[in-house]
Amino acid sequence: MNKARQKNVYRELYQQVLVEHLDFSSNSFDANINVGLFTYNHAPSHAFDELIRITKPECYIILMRPDFYESSQDFKAKMANLESSDQWQLIERGDKYYSHPNTKQKTPVEIWTYQVQ
Repeated sequence: MNKARQKNVYRELYQQVLVEHLDFSSNSFDANINVGLFTYNHAPSHAFDELIRITKPECYIILMRPDFYESSQDFKAKMANLESSDQWQLIERGDKYYSHPNTKQKTPVEIWTYQVQ
């Protein structure tokens, strides 16, 4: 947070725990971009509920690098349940790619875009 503050490019900075209730009003954000958050040993699948709560209807939640999806029945079930209960809709699932192609990166990146209902 200190490094981010030093850059002086952010209007506001918040440090909160995603598995808890976030200190934002419902329907606060036009977009919610999550990079490296939903992966092994990070945020649990029920954190999607809180992201949906703080994202405005018809706006977007973007997940980058959801490699957990392929190996986690919990995430598959949660994401499918959110879609079947009309809380969000998958708009696009991008092609897998390597964000650092000139390295020995083993995990491909994939971008998924959901629209909050």
